[in-house]
Amino acid sequence: RSMEKRFLLRIYPTKEQEKLIQRTFGCARFVYNYFLDYRIKKYNEENISLTANDCSKVLTELKKEKEFLQIPDKYALQNVLKDLDMAYKRFQKGLANYPKFKSRSNYKTYRTNRSGNKIRFISDNIIILPKLREVKFRNNIIPDGEIVNVAIIQKPSGKYYASVLCRNCKIKNVQKTGKSVGIDLGIKDYIVTSDGQKIPNNHFLKKTISKIKRMQKEFDRKKDGSNNKEKLRIKIAKQYEKLTNARKDYIHKLSMQLIEEYNDICIEDLKIKDMVKNKQLSFDIMDCSWYELRRQLEYKAKFYDKKIHIVDRYFPSSKKCSVCDYKKEDLTLNDSFWTCPKCGTVHDRDINAAKNILKEGMKN
Repeated sequence: RSMEKRFLLRIYPTKEQEKLIQRTFGCARFVYNYFLDYRIKKYNEENISLTANDCSKVLTELKKEKEFLQIPDKYALQNVLKDLDMAYKRFQKGLANYPKFKSRSNYKTYRTNRSGNKIRFISDNIIILPKLREVKFRNNIIPDGEIVNVAIIQKPSGKYYASVLCRNCKIKNVQKTGKSVGIDLGIKDYIVTSDGQKIPNNHFLKKTISKIKRMQKEFDRKKDGSNNKEKLRIKIAKQYEKLTNARKDYIHKLSMQLIEEYNDICIEDLKIKDMVKNKQLSFDIMDCSWYELRRQLEYKAKFYDKKIHIVDRYFPSSKKCSVCDYKKEDLTLNDSFWTCPKCGTVHDRDINAAKNILKEGMKN
């Protein structure tokens, strides 16, 4: 079996390549803001809703007027129009807010398409990219399959990455186990399974938040525009990047472990936005990244032909007895263990919830 897969490579551009990348970022940001303004005016003044194709024709003429737009890769600017069009479609469907103008600090990316043989790997650590030519990258993995497009990204830490989308990638075979599991997500234990397994929560942010706060206070005291303030900004960004990478690596390994062990995985449909309104638990909930775990489980299940079952968020998984289905209405968050008044079963609250999630999920 094969399918599309995205690979993130750390790249090391030369000084000249870095200048071109920065100019492309600037041109991409200019095009995005120009056509967002253009579409707003067209709609307000003439009640005309433009498409990406309409804007593409205007872009062709704009390039003649603004010569600096001829410097970057042409696909980078065309993809900006597609991204803006997608932002409008998401807004119209109620999936996102109205598109906003991009600032220099938050728009450090562009995407280019493969055209002919312009994007390819020529060695274990060199990739050919349009306009940039040969770019070195860290040899941790070489993507297989046919390259579709590449997004060039600069993180707040200053590091550059190439996000390479490939199709027809080879997917390793994961054996069918015939086993099913229910998963209860928590704060003390990251996940608790219906077969009694408890995976600890590493609390990545909680471990580093004091250090980040100290650095942030020092940053606020630095003079605006000074070199020392910029150096400290990069240092803080690197700390956040390290934190994010550690959390993602943990979730990648955990989700892969679950996919390899079980055919069917049942998980709750949690609404994180509502849960973080609880001021006492909001910090710990945000530190858990439950949404990222679910996202990874869902796409890996498609890769490896496994199945994810989503249980309704209002299902009373903790309050129901997994043996006789009695519902204990007065159960509180402080009750780690409880005894069912009907059948007398003593329950570990989280394991019982996971068992109920399994039963409910397998009905779907």
